[in-house]
Amino acid sequence: MAWKLAPALTILRAQADRALPKRSEKSDGTIGDARHQAEPHSDHNPNSAGIVCAWDCTATPKVAMWQKLADEIADDPRIGYVIFDRHINGDGRWLEYRGSDPHTNHIHVSVKQSAASWNSTKAWSLPVFTSDAPAPADGLDTVYRARSAHDHLLTTSWAEAHTSGYVYEGIAWRYDPRANTVPVVRYRKRKTGQHMYTVSAVEGALMQVSGWVKEGVAFYATSAGASPIYRWFNKANGDHLLTASAGEKPAGWKYEGAAFNVQVVR
Repeated sequence: MAWKLAPALTILRAQADRALPKRSEKSDGTIGDARHQAEPHSDHNPNSAGIVCAWDCTATPKVAMWQKLADEIADDPRIGYVIFDRHINGDGRWLEYRGSDPHTNHIHVSVKQSAASWNSTKAWSLPVFTSDAPAPADGLDTVYRARSAHDHLLTTSWAEAHTSGYVYEGIAWRYDPRANTVPVVRYRKRKTGQHMYTVSAVEGALMQVSGWVKEGVAFYATSAGASPIYRWFNKANGDHLLTASAGEKPAGWKYEGAAFNVQVVR
């Protein structure tokens, strides 16, 4: 049978992809596998209209953002039920879920088996993706910082800073994009997933030869006359730390100098 994902869930997935452009999709799922197909009532199987009314979004209980996302999805009137981290919510309450799959690596989202629900293309209300972002009216951009066991991540996306595998550390700095127009490019090391940031095209070219992937412009700096962003290197695991604080001097790390300058808004 030809099938398609419910339009309502296609919208939800697109919103997640926009908010978290580099999110893991390891445990994402739509149409059911053999196990789901053996369960006639699974929403992962197409209904009589050929609509799959379930989507699995890769997630982990170790990152608080995902539980917030599950809560917000469950509040939508189109929802049939949501399962995450050994709990199920089908009527506004989280109850213990005793199914064989604990759903600790994804959020299961089922919309109601009604055309009004599955065909809806209304955007989902997901404050978790924007709730910590500064008010856009001030015209400033915010750089957030997060860390994993071997990487420091800098991003202007609050949602990406809360992505799976990272611990959110807070705001690194804020800046006025009108006064900072030099692109800072982000690179990712293929083997380790570590990140590096530079304004130098020469350094960037050398990194790509050495196994780094260019991910694009992360944020903006200025050419001179502003606050330096200091760069530190951890010889033990290859991590780089960028900080606007002259007082942040991680023990055992090598200081590499000012990476670039930013007119930081205090």
